[in-house]
Amino acid sequence: MKKIIKQLISKAFCFIKGVKAGANVYVSCRATIRGGNKLKLDDDVMIEKDVTLIADPSGATIEIGPGTWLHYHCVLRTFGGWIRIGENCSVNPFAILYGHGGLNIGNNVRIAPQVVIAPMNHIYKDPDVPIWQQAIDGKGIIIEDDVWIGAGAIVLDGVKIGNG
Repeated sequence: MKKIIKQLISKAFCFIKGVKAGANVYVSCRATIRGGNKLKLDDDVMIEKDVTLIADPSGATIEIGPGTWLHYHCVLRTFGGWIRIGENCSVNPFAILYGHGGLNIGNNVRIAPQVVIAPMNHIYKDPDVPIWQQAIDGKGIIIEDDVWIGAGAIVLDGVKIGNG
């Protein structure tokens, strides 16, 4: 009975936030969701408490494949880009995934705690202008299937991590 109540609360939360959610999806009501109409959660996705999902404007999307689990305190933020996570993946506590230039994560990928994945670089061509006032550039990041990214790793723009 308790599980059914949790499922109903989760479905209501997704509906209110505008999230497209498949069957047997659990989203904690303590998750922070902005741009919910740009989020797609496939079947059997688990979003724990204190997860942050932000799909910023201008074509940004977050798609999470079936059986994927986002553990507490992880952050996914598009910054105008997109994030796609395949099936049966896990994003562990305090991991940060950005989508500026596009982030594509394959199937069966394990992302350990405190990993940062940032598909962007600051442009700093003009030394007379502060870096934060200059543009950014994003080539994107591709992480293929069956990959483990160890605790505290930092993956920067333009990287492709192959299968296995």
